[in-house]
Amino acid sequence: MTLTLEIEPEIESLLEKKARADGCDVPVYVKNLIKREVTRKPTFDEILAPFREAVEKSGTSDEELDSLLARPDDRPHK
Repeated sequence: MTLTLEIEPEIESLLEKKARADGCDVPVYVKNLIKREVTRKPTFDEILAPFREAVEKSGTSDEELDSLLARPDDRPHK
């Protein structure tokens, strides 16, 4: 696949500096950036984001959530 990108001069300059620091040219550097990004595993925060959003929308309190997620031995006895 061939891509053509228009990049602002400031970003181009930064890309050139980063590529030189990595010992490669800009096309190789950008190709490596893209490869790293599309093959990376999601972070724990990214995985939990939908759950956190659902909890926030539900109005569940921290105490209620703690109680729901507690191990049976840790739950308060009624």
